[in-house]
Amino acid sequence: MQQADDRFFNLAEGSIQGIIVHRNFKPLYVNQAWAEIHGYTVDEVLTVETLLQFYSPADQERLIGYAEARMRGEDDVPATYEYRGVHKDGSEVWLYNMVRRLDWDSGPAILSTTVDITDRKQAEAALTANEERFRMYFDLGLIGMAITSLEKGWVQFNDRLCEIFGYPREEVASLTWAEITHPDDLDADIAQFNRALAGEIEGYSMDKRFIRKDGEIAHASISAKCVRKPDNSVDYFVAFVQDISERKQAETILRQAMEAADMANRTKSEFLAHMSHELRTPLNSIIGFSELMRQGTHGKIGNSHYEQYAEDIHKSGEHLLGVISDILDVSKIEAAKLEFDEEDVDLPTVIRECKRMVAARAQEAGISVSSQVAKGVPRIRADNRRIKQVLLNLLTNSIKFTKAGGRVRVECSVNENGGVELSVSDTGIGIDAKNIPMVLQPFGQVRGHSVHAHEGTGLGLSLVQLLTEMHQGEISIESEPGVGTTVYVSLPKERALAKS
Repeated sequence: MQQADDRFFNLAEGSIQGIIVHRNFKPLYVNQAWAEIHGYTVDEVLTVETLLQFYSPADQERLIGYAEARMRGEDDVPATYEYRGVHKDGSEVWLYNMVRRLDWDSGPAILSTTVDITDRKQAEAALTANEERFRMYFDLGLIGMAITSLEKGWVQFNDRLCEIFGYPREEVASLTWAEITHPDDLDADIAQFNRALAGEIEGYSMDKRFIRKDGEIAHASISAKCVRKPDNSVDYFVAFVQDISERKQAETILRQAMEAADMANRTKSEFLAHMSHELRTPLNSIIGFSELMRQGTHGKIGNSHYEQYAEDIHKSGEHLLGVISDILDVSKIEAAKLEFDEEDVDLPTVIRECKRMVAARAQEAGISVSSQVAKGVPRIRADNRRIKQVLLNLLTNSIKFTKAGGRVRVECSVNENGGVELSVSDTGIGIDAKNIPMVLQPFGQVRGHSVHAHEGTGLGLSLVQLLTEMHQGEISIESEPGVGTTVYVSLPKERALAKS
């Protein structure tokens, strides 16, 4: 017997678990580990009258009952239990107790093996607090949230989800996702769901429609994430559902407005194209007859005033014809009806022809026009007539806004991207930087004291931009008031032809 007692004490002294033997809560033996759990020394514990001072008052009555029943030999007393102990500094510690009746040398006693589980209890409390916060956020969420299981169906869902579905909470639980999903969206939803079940994806997002209880359609954006079991099968799905019905309605209204605006714009362009064509026919007659009168083809006009009138009619007619032609071209481009005939174009030739065409106007205005073509400029694939129209509009514009004695210069080169670049620069009145976007808009003109005298509709540069874009090119402008303007027309390298 003495040998068995020696083994017990040796084991108890070396144990990391607290061990104590007591009779009616009077300590008979305590090891170092049990004393340290409560912040005391072994001697301090052994000198106390009762161990109850080491137990929380909230648990003392329960623990007294357990000890008395075990001393009586009752079998229904818990062999293990948790209780709250009191540390020397007054703090509370959670303990796990394993208890049995022991025949001590002086009679029956209670043997307790105690483990400090305070850290575990604190972790559980924190987890419980987090779970409560999650439930609060879940229930008060501004978007619909749901947890569903393959076996149990709806595990949890919040009130916002019920509002989106249009069903009371008690009815949602009896529904399935498929029952409230719009039939046209069901196949796509099931396909994604099956991919998640097969392990191909961990979740998915999509826009879909739900059929509410009142029959109305609710548009929603859903994100579903699957949580898997250790064997990689799906345990349950977590879904977030956001009502986007208002956004979809706004998109529909915007799309309808854009379609209506596009229709109105096409109608306007078609009307202008038709009216421009109708106006050109009689205008050509006016220009032709005024030219005959001006030249005296069938005899001189008797009064010199009439000769001047014929001259004015001819000039006004030509100006009006140019305006109508520009309107017609812009309208055709907007209506996608402008004829576009591509061919091999030699830019040096185009530049020479355009210079000849504006030579008389430049001479009359007292402006010099020069040009320079860099070596190696290739032929391009383009609409020869439209490229010539681009250059003529730029030259005419420069001459119009340049005072007598000024200069206009045309340059052509290969840019750093391998494309071809045309530029027309002048020493004219210039444009303020903030007004450049305006002059590129149809009918856009900068109104100021220096330009009041210049005629025009403001279609020149916008037409240049439209024709350039038809060639997949870009236009840019550099200008400074009182110094001059340079307009660059860049055509992509895909338009350049290899030299033969």
